[in-house]
Amino acid sequence: MPTTKTVQSTLAFPAVRGFDYIEIFVGNMRHAEHYYRTVWGFQSVACQGTDAGLPDRTSIVMRQGNIVLVLTGAALASSSVAAHLHVHGEGVVTIGLAVDDVIGSYEAAVARGAKAVSEPVMMRDDSGNVGRAEVEALNGFTYALVDRSDYRGSFLPGFRTIPSSRAPSPIFEDLDHAAIAVEAGTLDAWVEFYQQVFGFKIVHKEDVATAKSGMNSQVVQHPLGACKFPLVEPALGKSKSQVQTFLDFHKGPGVQHLAIRTPDIIDTVARLRDNGVEFLGIPRAYYDQLESRVGSLGKEFADLKDLGILVDHDEWGRILQIFARSCQDRQTLFFEIIERRGGRGFGGGNIRALFEAMEREQAS
Repeated sequence: MPTTKTVQSTLAFPAVRGFDYIEIFVGNMRHAEHYYRTVWGFQSVACQGTDAGLPDRTSIVMRQGNIVLVLTGAALASSSVAAHLHVHGEGVVTIGLAVDDVIGSYEAAVARGAKAVSEPVMMRDDSGNVGRAEVEALNGFTYALVDRSDYRGSFLPGFRTIPSSRAPSPIFEDLDHAAIAVEAGTLDAWVEFYQQVFGFKIVHKEDVATAKSGMNSQVVQHPLGACKFPLVEPALGKSKSQVQTFLDFHKGPGVQHLAIRTPDIIDTVARLRDNGVEFLGIPRAYYDQLESRVGSLGKEFADLKDLGILVDHDEWGRILQIFARSCQDRQTLFFEIIERRGGRGFGGGNIRALFEAMEREQAS
């Protein structure tokens, strides 16, 4: 359970400007690098390993658009990476947050209740300076506070740049949000943690329940809109929810999925499907009521139905989304593809519509 501290209102919140990077522990770094490059279109830009003085791990940095993934594998069976993988499986271990002032942001976060992991350090090489610190959120999951405003290198000092090759046009633009699964009964406490420590605001709430399963969710967002974290907990039901399934596989709370934004979801999903990405199956009954719920979709309707893309809307516009099957055997991380056509929501209408569609198909 998170804990927070009561502090003076004059103490600044961490100066978060956006997502910096996502670090994922993987069982085989080289195989994972090949998968993310050939299937998802990421490009390898930097690496670090035992030749850089790290005895227990190797990492490779991959980039597409503004999204940066760091894939880290264990070089020794006795390493902390291997121990984490044994307990939690493959998945997100660190979310890097871009900040303007590492020292001030770190001190603000710790004063407000975040557990210190690494104090601020300044790293230097020929490409400039990077400030970095780290605080804990969930057990085994941390936030790195990074200021790279005075740095021109490929990632961080100590990483070797990988010579660039001719890269295909990116199909993704940005990391839209990172969804975090927490244990039943702890949602409000975790929301308070993000409000108190990072100054996030609640921008959306959604409770979905059927006779079989359900979930409760709240979305916290930085006041500048730079970062969004949907927090979800399982609701009581006769069957195990997808949130509880993640918690069981992951052995506790963590990042359930990453939502990556694309400017053209129809083209993106078609390309990914050709590359071998498997997406969750959508009941055909979902599309029977779709246009009556969100309005006419014109010529796109046939493609959306064929590809299994979901559509939701709010007062600002539409949200198109689809969920890939987990990349890991233990179902500890999956990706959501999202295109925003003005919509600011997170697909709550889609969740309800999917439940209703499944119930209609089961009754037929």
